[in-house]
Amino acid sequence: RENVFLAGIRNYSPSELAFLKKNRIKFLGVNAFLENLEDSCDILMEFAKDRDAYISIDLSVIDPAFAPGISEISPGGLTSREFIYLVQRLNLIRKIRAVDIVELNSDTDFNKMTSKLGAKILSEFLWNFKMKRVFISIDIPEQIKDAIERIQNALPEFFGKKTEKENLHLTLKFLGNLPDKEIEIV
Repeated sequence: RENVFLAGIRNYSPSELAFLKKNRIKFLGVNAFLENLEDSCDILMEFAKDRDAYISIDLSVIDPAFAPGISEISPGGLTSREFIYLVQRLNLIRKIRAVDIVELNSDTDFNKMTSKLGAKILSEFLWNFKMKRVFISIDIPEQIKDAIERIQNALPEFFGKKTEKENLHLTLKFLGNLPDKEIEIV
C-alpha cells in the first residue's frame, strides 16, 4: 500500500474514498491536477523518486471530448494536452519498469481519437526506454551551489521550476539523447 499512488481519480464513491483512507493509499483527485498541474506532477515525481515504477494509465482520466473511446464516459477530465504534459513529467522518473494503458473502447472511439492519443502516450514512454539524455559535467563547489540556490529563491515563479541544489552542476558538453549502446562508448 505504501508503494501505490492513484493519480487523477474521479467519480469515486464514498465507500471507495473510505477504503483509500483506511488503507492509507495515497491519491490525488483530478481536481488537484486541474487546479495546479505542475504542483500535482511534482507530488507524483517526489513519490516515485528512488522507487521502481509501474505506471498504469487509465484513459478515463481524460475528458471524453478529447478521448471519446473510453469505457465510462464522464465529462470533467483532463485535456489531452494536460495529460501529455503529465506523461512527459512521468517520463522523467528514472526507474520506470513497465507501462500499460487501460480503458480503451474502440467501439466508441470517434475518428480513432483515443487510439491516436494512446499511441502518442506510448511513444512518449518508448522514447524513454530507448534513449537517455547524456552530458558531461563537473560538480561545483558547495558555496557556489548555495549562491545559486539563493538567487533561484529570489526569482519570481514565472521563471520556471527551480533546480534542486543536489542537481546543480556545470555542463561541459551536452551530447544529446543517446541509446545505451552509444553511452557505453562515451
